[in-house]
This record gives sequence, C-alpha cells and structure tokens, in this order.
Amino acid sequence: MGRPFEYWARGIATFLVGAACLPAWAADVYAQMRDSVVFVACEVQFLGATIVAGHGTGFLVAGGEYVVTNNHVIESCHERNKATVLKTIYKEKLATQWADMLNKGMLPKPIRDELQANPGLAERVGSDGEALRRYLADALERLARDTARANAIGITQRLQAIVVSKVRAAPMRIDAQIIWDSQYSDEGAYATGVDVAVLKLARPLADRRSVSFALGSSAQVGDMVYAVGFPGASVQVVESNKYEPSTKRGIVSKLGGESPYISDAAKAKGHKGAPVIETDAAISGGNSGGPLYNEYGEVLGITTFGHRVVGGVAWALDIAVVVPILRDLGLPLPPVAERPRGWTARNPTLVWGGAAAGACALLLIGSVHLWRRRTAAAGRAGGAAKTARAGDGAGASASRAVLIGCSGAFKAVSVPIPPGGLTIGRGEPGKGRLAIDETSDVSRRHCRIEYIAEGPRFVVTDLGSSNGTFLLPQKTRLEPHRAVECKAGQVVRVGKSNEFELGLRGS
Repeated sequence: MGRPFEYWARGIATFLVGAACLPAWAADVYAQMRDSVVFVACEVQFLGATIVAGHGTGFLVAGGEYVVTNNHVIESCHERNKATVLKTIYKEKLATQWADMLNKGMLPKPIRDELQANPGLAERVGSDGEALRRYLADALERLARDTARANAIGITQRLQAIVVSKVRAAPMRIDAQIIWDSQYSDEGAYATGVDVAVLKLARPLADRRSVSFALGSSAQVGDMVYAVGFPGASVQVVESNKYEPSTKRGIVSKLGGESPYISDAAKAKGHKGAPVIETDAAISGGNSGGPLYNEYGEVLGITTFGHRVVGGVAWALDIAVVVPILRDLGLPLPPVAERPRGWTARNPTLVWGGAAAGACALLLIGSVHLWRRRTAAAGRAGGAAKTARAGDGAGASASRAVLIGCSGAFKAVSVPIPPGGLTIGRGEPGKGRLAIDETSDVSRRHCRIEYIAEGPRFVVTDLGSSNGTFLLPQKTRLEPHRAVECKAGQVVRVGKSNEFELGLRGS
C-alpha cells in the first residue's frame, strides 16, 4: 500500500500549496483598495498666506483621470464659495482680536462707532449682558460677511489630489478641477442629501487602478467592509506618512437607511433621503469622500458622515447615487455588481478547499486502482511461475528460467522468462512483456532478457534506456543495444530501484 499513500500525500501537499495562495489573493485586494484612493486637499491663498481650508479622501474612476469625493470636502475650493471661505477666515481672525480687547475692557472700533451713532442701541445693550452678547455675535457675523464680499476677488483657491509616487516614494500633487458637485450642479439631488463631487485631474494617474462598484443591493448585514482613507487623527499625529492611506475594517451594520440631510422643501414634495449604508468601521474626519469597500475590493459607498459623540456608528452614501452622475457626465462606468453573490462566490476558501479535497480523493482512488492492477499482474506472474514449477514436478525434463525480484515493484516475485525472451518496461502487461507501473524511472522499452538452453546461459540487452541497465554487484552499466551473456545467479538492476536475479527452477 505504499504507492497509494504516496499519491495521497501529494494531493494534500497540492491542497496546502493552493491554500497558501489565498492570503496572497487577499493581499492583492488590499493593495488594490489602497492604490485607488487619493488625498484631496483644498488650499486657499489670500494676502500672501496659504490656508488649508479642508482635506478628505477620494477614489479614482474612468481610467484614473477622474476622482469621486464628497461635496463638503471640496466646497471651500468652489468658485462660488470664495466669499463664504473668506468670511470664515475673517470671522476667526476678528473673533480672536475682539475677545482679547473685551477681556481688557475695551470695545472694538466698529462697535464703538456703531454705538456712538445709535444711543438707543448703546443704552439697550449696556444694561443687558445677554443682549450685548447677541449684538456682538451679530456684529461679528455682519462685519466678516461684508468684508469678505468686498475682498473675495483677491482670494485664490487651489484643489489638489495627492498620492505617494511609485517612483520616488514622495508626495506627488496633481491639480484638480471641479466638473460636477451636488451643491450647484444638481440642487435637487443636494436637497435629498446627495453629497458628491467629481473632479478631473490635470493629468491621469494611469499607473493606478480605477475602482469597480457594488450597489447597496449587493450587500448583506454582517458583510465585511473596509474604509480606506486619510482620517484627521492619523494625518495630524504622524505626519511622516500622512499621504499613505489608512485601512479600517468593519461590517455592514444596517441597510435601507436614508440620509438625514434632506431639506424641508424636499420632504414637503415627498422625496426620500439619499440611500445610506451603516457600518461600525472606524470613520472620522478626513475619511469623508473615501470608498467603503466590500471584501472583494468593490466600492459599496462613499464614507460621508458619522455620529459626533458615539464611536463605531458611521454612514456611507450608497454608491448607487454616483452611477447616474457618471453616466450624465459621459464618463465610462466601472463594473457594477447589483445583487448579492451566491454561496460559492461568498465562500471561496471552502469552495477551493472542497475542490482540492475532491481532487485528493480522485488521486487516492486512482492510486489504489493502479496498485491493484500492479498487484494483480504480479499475482498472475507468480501463478504462472507456480504452474511452471508444478509442470516440472510432473516430470518435465527441462529447467525453467525465471526472474526473481530482489527489490522494487516485483520484490519476492518469480516471473518466468518465456521462449523468445522477456521485455521489461513501463506500460501495459502482455505476452513476453513485464510491465512496471507508470510512476517508475524505468523506460517504456528498457531492456530484454533471454534464456538459451544451450550452455545454458542468459542474454541481457539494454534497449537504449534513460536510466540504464546494470550488472551487480559490479554496478557495470550495459552498453545500449549490445547483448551481454550472463550466468544463473547474476543480479540485474533495471533503472534505479528494480533488481532481479537470473535463476533456474525445475530439474
């Protein structure tokens, strides 16, 4: 039974080698996830100062020339929002100055001028601390807004996608242009909570992979998901690799939700909020606009918002909202999975393992079959030898020549050498042919052994074998196609492991 177990061991080894390939497949999916995301940064320049007005994450589509992200990530870089951005800058700056003056008991000059011009207002806020607080807040808002409107023409916005170069391992910045945003391109979509922007890069990132999509309808609660992006805490604390994306793992916690950011007007018209997917993946500021992947590396949604206090509760816009946007822009759609995968696709490890186990079983069955055939052939040869001995015992005058197996496939088996000789080789047994199984190192026509009664003597001829025919114990390799005479008792080795003694049985 040695051979069947050898086949079985080979089958198990095949299974283990294949199983080792599964982590490699998973690693490739993770690499693809990371390869498809970009750091999105909005910089604002005003009066010689550069201010980072916001950053987030985006992912590549349409051959690496376009990026999908959240609208709120890029709104500070929208041409229409110059005054809004500048107002925020002024407001923060004025608030710091005013707080410092108020702490010293001084009123800011704009406030002093207004109160002097309006004694009634001065009397009202001077006697009521809460009224004074509300007046100061309103005045700060008005002053920042009016100043921003007057100076918005002097603001410069720059939107960039940043990735780590594969050549120099250094940050590579590519200017980006907003070609679609839900805030201004489709106010109806914006009113239902669609928070999406599409950017065109100044040059495509052709060496990176664009994503494929899987609609929320293809997911099930409990499915593994991965949020890949640039969370603020990661970027701010360890800046040395801030442009390398972080991967956060979680599950689909809930399906069928709608965005809460739907306007009252949209509600009044009976519209529903944009579809969202809830997850417990750790998502924070900076992940906005990034992909929420399923375990196959397909984008299920755009990570958009989370709970401000409670951790482990976040939402992604269903990627279904992006499909019509790309179609309207005339951009090529990536592959889109719309339905849940079947059991076989969702359990590749079990399927592959089952297939490998089946293959191992087939190998075992085949090896047992081969072993039985070999044993049967040896039994027939042994029976023939016994018959020959019985005939001799009945009074035959001539001795019978035999091969006596010393080692290998026919160990301890006597094989008669028929008149005309016996050919040894691989393949099917037959008249005048001793067949050794196909897995051996014996050639298909290895050697020929004849018995000549006159003498008596044996003649051994190598038939041009690959691994040689040897006379032992001298280990002499026979010259191909040259007959060599031998006496009874000579041991002949065929190949590397099958040895036979030339013998005579009978009178």
